[in-house]
Amino acid sequence: LAAFTACAIRSSLAQDAPTMNIVDTAIAAGTFTGLTGLVTLAGLGGALSDENASLTVFAPNDEALAKLDNATVAKLTDPLWLPQLQQLLLSHVLVIGAFTSDMVVDGMEAPTASGESFTVNTNPIRINEDS
Repeated sequence: LAAFTACAIRSSLAQDAPTMNIVDTAIAAGTFTGLTGLVTLAGLGGALSDENASLTVFAPNDEALAKLDNATVAKLTDPLWLPQLQQLLLSHVLVIGAFTSDMVVDGMEAPTASGESFTVNTNPIRINEDS
């Protein structure tokens, strides 16, 4: 999913705005219904709804998910593929707190909730050598 259009969703919003968790933020945006459906299917809603967590999610929006072929969607929603779906979704969650573009340094390692990390490259902008 990382190869598709993605937006960063952060659970920490402007200082004077009420704090919403990742799931509430995605629902309020109205363009992440596919993602929130997959999060629910994977049983990760609770983990992403912790209002004390400062998380950043590289979240594919509905337009990006619509580009997936039917076979991929069938696998992602098949109960037999639940562990892979969970791993895929958690690999899009940064556990370094709220992450903003001014924090990006070429070659930095970004740890994810899946236990893996990815490398951020800035010239050109890409993740793990993929643009």
